Parts: sequence; structure tokens; C-alpha cells
Amino acid sequence: MTLTDEVRENRRRVVSYLTGNPQGRIQILANLKDLGNGRCALGMACEALGIDVPGRDELDFSLSQEEAYEKCGGMLQFEVDVIWKMNDALGLSFREIAGKLEQEWNEEDK
Repeated sequence: MTLTDEVRENRRRVVSYLTGNPQGRIQILANLKDLGNGRCALGMACEALGIDVPGRDELDFSLSQEEAYEKCGGMLQFEVDVIWKMNDALGLSFREIAGKLEQEWNEEDK
């Protein structure tokens, strides 16, 4: 697959953000973010890309969450359910998810 420089940069930003966790986020499950400092890996990816993500107690959460998923997937040219599964189903840390994404994206970009 041929990727644009913008998509490559978006992917690099997500990997870097997940690895470095510059805001000191606490990893959570089932929601993009909570009312405090918690984020799931997909919420972190959205944050890295400047996508405003809904909290679990905000109105129209499911609609806003779906829109965030779609925007993130488009910016990464990637099926973001994979990130959700690594976070929620496999219980991988932010760093582990970053490593797996980087490996997969490097293979895909050859």
C-alpha cells in the first residue's frame, strides 16, 4: 500500500504519543476517555491527532465516539478496531500497543 506523507506522519505521531504518554494518562477500558485523566489507547490516538473525543458521561456519546473512530481511522488509513482490541481485549499497555502498531505499519508501508 502506498501511503501519503501525511498518513505516515499521523502514524508516527500516534506511536510516539502512545510510547511517551506526555500527559501522563491512566489507561482505561471501554471508553475513549473518562472525566479525569484516563484514556484508552484509541482515545490516546485521537488525542495525538487533535481529534476531540467524547467522555463517557457526555451527551450523544455513542454518536460522537463513532465519529471519532471514523476520523481517526481515516487519518491513519487503518482499521482502528485493532487498537481497541489490543487495549480492551488483549490488555496491552500503551507502549506494547505502540510497538505492535509500529511493526504492523512498517510492514504495511514496504
